[in-house]
Amino acid sequence: SVSTASGDGYAAYELPVGGDGLTFMIIVPDKDNYNTFMSTLTAAKLKQIEEAMTSATVDLMLPKFTIIGATVDLSVENGSQKDVADFSSMDGTKDLYVTSRAHNAKFTINESGIRGSSVTLLGLDDAHPETWTNPGDNGYGLIDYSAIAVHLVLTEHVVVGRPFIFAVRDSVSGTILFMGRVLNPAE
Repeated sequence: SVSTASGDGYAAYELPVGGDGLTFMIIVPDKDNYNTFMSTLTAAKLKQIEEAMTSATVDLMLPKFTIIGATVDLSVENGSQKDVADFSSMDGTKDLYVTSRAHNAKFTINESGIRGSSVTLLGLDDAHPETWTNPGDNGYGLIDYSAIAVHLVLTEHVVVGRPFIFAVRDSVSGTILFMGRVLNPAE
């Protein structure tokens, strides 16, 4: 079932996209209201929209799109400072620190459904390599990878033809797995 909500300056739709509580939310600001709406979108407002959702029957038509890239803040605060970082849960010492980091994501929606994947890489080095038990090793790496592939089953008739925001989230924990925006649905 599709859930909907509307409020001052927007309409929102949320569809279940997996058996594990994943949902796909689309927030469509009112016509000519995108910038104003985005300037007021906060985590609290997103939570308010989620809580306002009610069940409805909607035939939702979305444009096909693919987004590649990411704008994820990978600052690790003290994690990149030698002799300050604390990754002791990984190796039992406080010798590890971040030397490099990278993140990328790809999100596609088409007739088949939604596909999303992301990968985050943190390259770690050891402040005291002379203490390694395996001197032939060349450091540590931490990789986080997530992927989803789901098929939308859509069951009011809504055509999304203006800029919108989307999010894939875990409805149980509220965690947002993917979030983005489509500024020109016609492209």
